[in-house]
Amino acid sequence: MGILEPGIDHKCPQCESLDTVCEIYEDSFQFGAQDDDPDSTANVPLITVDVPLYRCINANCGFEWFDWKAETIKDAAVREHLLKIKVAIQDEQIIILNKALDDIEARCDELISKGPNKYVQ
Repeated sequence: MGILEPGIDHKCPQCESLDTVCEIYEDSFQFGAQDDDPDSTANVPLITVDVPLYRCINANCGFEWFDWKAETIKDAAVREHLLKIKVAIQDEQIIILNKALDDIEARCDELISKGPNKYVQ
């Protein structure tokens, strides 16, 4: 059963009828690198969002369509996905940098413990 949006007329783009309903539709799409190789989509994440789907209930039509709201919701989901990737990459970089700093600190401690000019060969 569709939900109606009071005060908003959604004219069917196919038959121009105002007999339309809005339903919540779970839409899934892949976002990321894709090319002609079917195996390339194996690691591409699937993003799932609930979007408004409009349907003409005119008996002679039945056309279904998405409007700008659905595209806005999808765009926000992609942005959220990219932010999660950015945070994960930054966390990984911090771990790598901390390890490098620990290695440098250990090397400095080693050189200092040898005393002046003891580290020159």
